[in-house]
Amino acid sequence: MGEFLVLVITGMIIGLYLIRVFEKTRQDAVDKMVDGALDLYKQFTIALRVERAENKMLYCYNNATDNFVCQGIDRNEIKANFKARYPDYGSYIMHESLHLFPEVEPEEYPTDKELKQRVKEIHTRANT
Repeated sequence: MGEFLVLVITGMIIGLYLIRVFEKTRQDAVDKMVDGALDLYKQFTIALRVERAENKMLYCYNNATDNFVCQGIDRNEIKANFKARYPDYGSYIMHESLHLFPEVEPEEYPTDKELKQRVKEIHTRANT
């Protein structure tokens, strides 16, 4: 009877260990997929740093390279000028520049951490 009890307990421990390993492997796969999606997003998205000149013109620069990207009087003009110059890319305004656009909600321009969380939530919903 004692040997049977030892085998049952050992089986339970091995089973719990295997479940934990499976969950870890699955979580690692989700994290890898999320990182890949975020990298793809970054590859086709330009982070814009915006400066306002004395003439009220807004000048946008690529935050990674400091190269000039576009200009405009307001957000709509910046969007139009950006799409004209970079039709295959998306953009977002860096949080540091959002004070120049009081009508913009901070939620419109998510951080990397927020993007990762959103992709994980979408993946979780799709697999349940």
